[in-house]
Amino acid sequence: MRIEQNSLQNSNRLLISLVFSTIMIGVYATIAQTLMFREFLAVFYGNELCIGLILGAWLFGVAFGAWIGGRISSETASLDGCLHWFITAFIAMSVMLPVQTGLLRVFRGFLDIPTGQAAAISSVIFTASAIIIPASIAIGFIFPLACVIFSKATSAKSRGIGNVYILEGVGSLIAGVIFTFLLAPRYLTFEIIAIFNIVNFIALFFLLICLKDRLKKTRFVVCALLAIYTVLFLSSSATGIDKFLAKKRWATFNDSIKLVESIDSKYGNIVIGEKDGQYSAFVNGQYDFSFPDEYGNAQISHLVMNQHPDPQNVLLVGGGLGSLINEMLKHPVRALDYVELDQELIRLTKKYLGTDDVNALSDKRVAIHNVDGRFFIKSSKARKYDMIFSNTPDPSTASLNRFYTVEFFREAKARLRKGGVFVARADAALNYFGADVAAYAGSVYHALTAVFPYIKISPGSTNYFFCSNDKNTVNFDLDVLGKRHRERNIESDYFSEYNFYTILQPEQVAAVKERYQNLKISGLNTDHQPLTYFFNLVLWGRYTGSRFADFFRLLGAIDIIYYFAPIFIFLLFRLAYIEIIKNRANYSASAGAIRGKPLNLISRCARFNSLAAISSLGFTGIALEIIIIFEFQNVFGYIYEKIGLVVAIFMFGLALGAVFANRIVKKYETLEELNLKDEGLFVNNNLKFWTKRLLAVEIFAALLLPTIPFIFKVLPYSGTSSLWILFLLIAIAGIMTGFGFPLGGKLFMKAKLQNIENSHLKQGSGLSITAGMVDAADHFGAFIGAVLTGVILAPILGISGACFVIAAVNLTVAVLLAHFIIRR
Repeated sequence: MRIEQNSLQNSNRLLISLVFSTIMIGVYATIAQTLMFREFLAVFYGNELCIGLILGAWLFGVAFGAWIGGRISSETASLDGCLHWFITAFIAMSVMLPVQTGLLRVFRGFLDIPTGQAAAISSVIFTASAIIIPASIAIGFIFPLACVIFSKATSAKSRGIGNVYILEGVGSLIAGVIFTFLLAPRYLTFEIIAIFNIVNFIALFFLLICLKDRLKKTRFVVCALLAIYTVLFLSSSATGIDKFLAKKRWATFNDSIKLVESIDSKYGNIVIGEKDGQYSAFVNGQYDFSFPDEYGNAQISHLVMNQHPDPQNVLLVGGGLGSLINEMLKHPVRALDYVELDQELIRLTKKYLGTDDVNALSDKRVAIHNVDGRFFIKSSKARKYDMIFSNTPDPSTASLNRFYTVEFFREAKARLRKGGVFVARADAALNYFGADVAAYAGSVYHALTAVFPYIKISPGSTNYFFCSNDKNTVNFDLDVLGKRHRERNIESDYFSEYNFYTILQPEQVAAVKERYQNLKISGLNTDHQPLTYFFNLVLWGRYTGSRFADFFRLLGAIDIIYYFAPIFIFLLFRLAYIEIIKNRANYSASAGAIRGKPLNLISRCARFNSLAAISSLGFTGIALEIIIIFEFQNVFGYIYEKIGLVVAIFMFGLALGAVFANRIVKKYETLEELNLKDEGLFVNNNLKFWTKRLLAVEIFAALLLPTIPFIFKVLPYSGTSSLWILFLLIAIAGIMTGFGFPLGGKLFMKAKLQNIENSHLKQGSGLSITAGMVDAADHFGAFIGAVLTGVILAPILGISGACFVIAAVNLTVAVLLAHFIIRR
């Protein structure tokens, strides 16, 4: 960037302050998104559906703010005016984040959602919109202002848009790394907010210092806010605020249970509550287990363990805290591997467990593995088990759904010894909302039947599925089970052989078996087609009284071909519109016409195409980010800790792509200054030049997307290599989106400024309007992509179907770009 020495006093210092402030915009945007993700996951039971809704609300606000900012900055001629708006929006952005977070923690109380009940999907949408959009409007509003300020301070011209884009991306990378590896493991949410607000106001303070006597009142406000946040952090008041609001959040979940402890681990928010001497553990607001519960755990453990004649080597995946392991060890167990991802959950729970249960965890036969259950099963190929008990919660999230897919069942089957038993569970009160619950639980059963030839199901509000390759191993014969129990000389105050007659009443067993066998479920629940997760979304809508249940069911019944229809119809209408307008135009070879075609028509088409390309790339980039987040869950089983790093890598990819594109813009920018005789021909060729580069990006996106499902299928299940491959894909998605942004901005500006009928725009407002429009188009496309992919495409069509639909969007825009090149 070259400084215009006569344009600003003390311009070098001002430019450095502007660079620092712009980087902090990227930092704050990433921190805000990351904290919103974590807070929403804690409030909405860890359901990844909220990821699409959060991103959607955030991106809509940014798009709207960029549009407003572009209009205001185009009407603000002075540098002081732009700086005033810039700093005001910066302050608003910094102040609104703690307010957002506080409102999110207490919103259930405002909406009067009964304690213990999940929020309706409509409530999620309303909350995401009302709480997130105001702050994101401020961030979007800043972008065009920053572009105009940079253009006044440098000679970068249209490259200023790309430069601001790059600086924000660098800030996002810095924020993601610092948050993931430094702040998240050590500080609470409001402590993190205080830290970044201190840095924000320091950046603003130095910017105001460079302005000397201008904006004195604003300088006082910034100093006051800097002092307030510094005191809040150093005095630990931020810590107290966080704990106070954590209690308020808990009261909206279950005010009858006393909050004992609440912590944020690497994998989610963990709460221990207590009522009448009984403790309950909740992960991301969702009930996990209670203790002491000797009776309930005894019923489960002895029912399960007696399904194998000699269960010596046992694997328990999840749900082992409380009395379950203590009861299981009363059987002839030589080795019990207990897999629990979050060691903080074990550490926190052990503080309140009874002596016998703590001793059971320390038993020499028990080995605790703090890794993801699927990763453990996939990687421990040398270990074979007589029994594997998958005691995970219901597949209410995409992460939990991984333990109910055909792929997981096959992996578990491969770890069983000959005659081994695999046990899964699912809540299934078939008489309540029969069709929806039956479809949900039935999808689990159908996935099991695709892997195991022999399955027996226990009746009750929770069904246990006992699966084996040997028809003689799993047995519901009451005499056989009673004999096994007696021969093991098990002493339990809560279970005897006679309990089998209550649990496995023959008529109930037969009725449950018949119901499951008569269920007709289209498709199987797989990692990349999460059918059970989709049915759970329908069930969620039904339980909360939302009409979204019918909406989801309707979408699930539609063939994938109908998802392509709106895209195809849009293309036909757009091409027909262009031809109609062209036929009505004046084709005489007059001034302002190129080969008989009005320059105005060419300019309009070029502007539309540039915005369509930017929107489609924003759509594709955010859709790929969500799809990769889903796959990250499939491989690693969590996203809570790494969400900041995922966002940062995507944003870094955006910046890197913008750097490459800016080099192209810089290389050819000198052509714009040539005084060509045939201005119309120059404009036409120039617009074609930038259109061809956008076309190449769209074609690359359309070709990349169909390969994503294949890459996921062959993805190695090694933690390190899989992690780097997924991070690389996220970076590629960002680079692709970022590369198209400056090119689209350049095309839009050329079409806008070179329009003969609007040539007065060359005098100043073209950059601000371009910055506002292209940033709004980018984030509006991303808004549509986030909502459609996170809420509809990925849950309903699966990853493969979603990728093909997204590829069709890029292909449609590529056709429009190619049509412009050929027909002009």
